Amino acid sequence: MKKYYQVMEYGLPARMRGNRMVKILVCVDDTDDISKKTSTGKVAEMMAGEVKKLGGEIVLGITRHQHLLHESIAYTSHNSSMCFESAILEENLDSLWENMSAILRKEMAETSDPGLCMCRMDSVSAVHKLIAFGKRSQQEVLQKKEAFHLAEETDVRLEAFNRSGLGVIGALAGMGLRLSGNDGTFRGKNIQGINPGMFLVGDCKKKLDVSQVITMTGQYLPDDREVYLEINMKLIYFNHQKMAIAEEQENGVYKICDKSGLYNANWKQQDWRSPCDMFSLDNDKNECYGNERSCHNCQFRRWTPNGISCVN
Repeated sequence: MKKYYQVMEYGLPARMRGNRMVKILVCVDDTDDISKKTSTGKVAEMMAGEVKKLGGEIVLGITRHQHLLHESIAYTSHNSSMCFESAILEENLDSLWENMSAILRKEMAETSDPGLCMCRMDSVSAVHKLIAFGKRSQQEVLQKKEAFHLAEETDVRLEAFNRSGLGVIGALAGMGLRLSGNDGTFRGKNIQGINPGMFLVGDCKKKLDVSQVITMTGQYLPDDREVYLEINMKLIYFNHQKMAIAEEQENGVYKICDKSGLYNANWKQQDWRSPCDMFSLDNDKNECYGNERSCHNCQFRRWTPNGISCVN
């Protein structure tokens, strides 16, 4: 009998697997370190690329899920995981896992502790427990053993890489948050071919490929309402859909939120200090606010519950 921490097989024996398309979720966490050799977002993009190479497709996109910032949790900068949903031929599931594992071993930072998980949407069980685990990861310090036990119970394939493999906690939690349908922002922010300006909501929905534009209070803006659109917006995962969120400005105009607009008040209102001589632009542009030389774009900044600190 397999021990709880070993990689699990899917519900169907290999001889019974066919060539039908199945939907899966993949989540990865803790692949980088302060050297910023890579980023979890970039690794997730590479893994999504493997899905496409095997003839599959990505559903909506890659989402970033924020977990608890706490002094007893080891994380590099944000303590976030990356998750994506895809449709792929059932017969290619094992190949996909092998290819993603190879990417992780090649790209992960030497001192990182990555975790990788994958589930079939048609066989995962006790989804409510996975969602609860994800929500707890934003409020509690969780343990690796609990993650493995929950993965076995819910039929999720979960594996630890490198040293302690603590990334399995964030990987499983990120999957739970994606399953909730109401958490996370989509990776990517620049929309090519769009100049900043006022647009009708109906046109924004087409340009951004979103189902709705909603306000900070959850109200749906009608298609004939005008909103201000910039090129560095962030989209959210809400009600199991990709949506844009708009914030009302002092002049009454609604503006599609960029990354800074989606952070909580403590982070958003912090006075960023000027960069020092050790400034180094984060290698993952999706983690930056434009290209300005400021602390919140530096690879040495680390998010904390009260703002940022420097780890240099």
